[in-house]
Amino acid sequence: MHQKVLKRLELETCLRQALENQEFHLYYQLIISLATSELLGFEALIRWHHPRQGWISPSEFIPIAEETGLIIPLGEWLLQEACQQISILENRFSKFNSLKISVNISSHQISQANFVERVKSILETTQLKAHYLNLEITETVLMNNIESGCFKLQCLQNLGIQISIDDLGTGYSSLNYLQQLPIDILKINRSFVARLESNPEQLQIIEAIIKLADTLGMKTLAEGIETSEQSDLIKSLGVNYAQGFLFSKPLNKNLVEQTLYSLSDSSSMWKTDCQSEFRI
Repeated sequence: MHQKVLKRLELETCLRQALENQEFHLYYQLIISLATSELLGFEALIRWHHPRQGWISPSEFIPIAEETGLIIPLGEWLLQEACQQISILENRFSKFNSLKISVNISSHQISQANFVERVKSILETTQLKAHYLNLEITETVLMNNIESGCFKLQCLQNLGIQISIDDLGTGYSSLNYLQQLPIDILKINRSFVARLESNPEQLQIIEAIIKLADTLGMKTLAEGIETSEQSDLIKSLGVNYAQGFLFSKPLNKNLVEQTLYSLSDSSSMWKTDCQSEFRI
């Protein structure tokens, strides 16, 4: 226990220094339209490369950032960097001028009184139009303060920003609350997709989420797609969008640019025969 406490304190100290020393990097996971095979955009994923310890898993440092409040400056940096990068890409690649960027938002961020103003400020600074940004929240983030959170999300949605519920089915929100929220996309958790082929119950859960989304006028996105069989199955069920290792592992910004250059020479469609070329 003593060793664990020491390790946590050391990691917290390193985390504070990492923010000052700019040791964080963004990686981008592709989001694909299952209906058209079109590249729609990316989800921004934060990574930490410590100068001595190397790459540190988000599962290690994100909980500490949440507990200490460091998630607020870290989350704001992530949002600023992601918006800036997608703005640069859209200016550089005229063929891909409608790519969206998805960014995860923590409960600490959304609980800030000036959260909406901070998002608007970042959009203005990066010159990114609001409808190119998608903010992802989990069920538990909203349930902590449903009224305030709902109001802020509605303000953001009114600006043109998309809102997604991440990890649907793994939290504890009720259908009554869900239908009141300004949500555009329901994300199907990777845990359901991973057991899709071996467990018929997972199929029923996904079908229920799709029906729920259709009823509420929302789209669906399945994450964690790793096989062609999974992709074909969720497509046949009516899922709209997908992301996962089948299409590509998360890419740094240089590999994202290489990918867009290659697609610019051929087609904006993400065809099966080019998956192996870009699977990194």
